[in-house]
Amino acid sequence: MLPLGLLAGLCLPPVAALLRPALAPVVLALLTCVLLRIDFAAVVGYARRPALIGTITLWVLVLSPVLVDRVTTQLPLAPGVSAAIVLMSAVSPMMSAPAFARILGLDGPLTLVVAVLATMLMPFSAPPMVLGLIGLRLNMSALEFTLRLGLVVGSPLLAAVVLRFWLGAERLARRGREIDGGIVLLLGCFALGIMDGVGHALLARPAFVLGVIGTAFIANLGLNAAGALAFAWAGPRTALTVGLVSGNRQMVQMIAALPVDADPEIFLYFALAQLPFYLNPWVLAPVCRLLLGPARPTE
Repeated sequence: MLPLGLLAGLCLPPVAALLRPALAPVVLALLTCVLLRIDFAAVVGYARRPALIGTITLWVLVLSPVLVDRVTTQLPLAPGVSAAIVLMSAVSPMMSAPAFARILGLDGPLTLVVAVLATMLMPFSAPPMVLGLIGLRLNMSALEFTLRLGLVVGSPLLAAVVLRFWLGAERLARRGREIDGGIVLLLGCFALGIMDGVGHALLARPAFVLGVIGTAFIANLGLNAAGALAFAWAGPRTALTVGLVSGNRQMVQMIAALPVDADPEIFLYFALAQLPFYLNPWVLAPVCRLLLGPARPTE
């Protein structure tokens, strides 16, 4: 659904332009549906290794943005693209990363716990990274940016808690396929809206757009490799799991929190970065098979 949405947004610019103003509510609805599918009691039960989980969360939210900033400042990148890569590295892992982990035979529960914990902490960690580390000008104060990120994370969480209490766990479980269908439809709307302007940019600056796509692939795989190497001491399965959460970040949160007048190159990068983002499991699969053997079902 996501590739189809991206292609439709590229081929139907008026539709993409129509959906662009709705990106923020689409993102909030999408995150709410995703959180509805998470059993938080099970998440707490999975948190059996607090030291490891805390170290991975520190890597994801603090150390990897610092590393990415040091690397991007040494490269001849457009300012907006460089800022977008650091922004990507400062947000929490994607909530669908546990599904990718299960496909690849990695540690699904560990991925889920880190994704949930990092999502809760991200409104407090990202503003210093964004405003202090790269000095990004957002025409808003640090407090306002923190509040916007808190709204993006907190309102879906609150809505999910209220809906779970109101509907009950059993009814939600019975309606799981419908909720998943809503997630798919919202992903399609998100993909359409985020492609607004990309077609015009491709026609006007084809070499630049192709360069951004290549940069997005390198950044994604580079974060995969950096995370795996940083946690090689924890064993190959854990290291590859950290690599997965390091590269697959929930950029929708940052898209919803950024002001509409932010650098257009940032939004262009976020749109094009969806391509490597969803091809990531196919790229990592041979590496996982080589180091771990054939993928096996995980918890």
